[in-house]
Amino acid sequence: HIIVFLNYSMQDSKEILEWLRKFPALYTGDNTLKSIEAFLAGYWFATDRYEISSHDDLLISNEFHSWVAYRLHFSSSHCGWSNLIYERTNSEKEAVNKFFELYEEFVNRTP
Repeated sequence: HIIVFLNYSMQDSKEILEWLRKFPALYTGDNTLKSIEAFLAGYWFATDRYEISSHDDLLISNEFHSWVAYRLHFSSSHCGWSNLIYERTNSEKEAVNKFFELYEEFVNRTP
């Protein structure tokens, strides 16, 4: 599935994330936050390993993890951003929706 996105170098990260939002199971094999997390990690690995120009804002950074912890009112955490989201949601669907809400807020924040 990663190859599909890497072949479309003209697509921007917002479009890729919109595809993931609309059809997560199509691109990740499942409609779960963990599958989205694995897809994004695989995307990062492939672009890094094969030195493919990537959309840096699509990558989930440590900064995103810290920001999610802050935003969801965790004093500290080392369990990963997806686990933080799961901790504050009541269903898989809610967790997936919360991820996209938080990610959109994260990339559009102003310093």
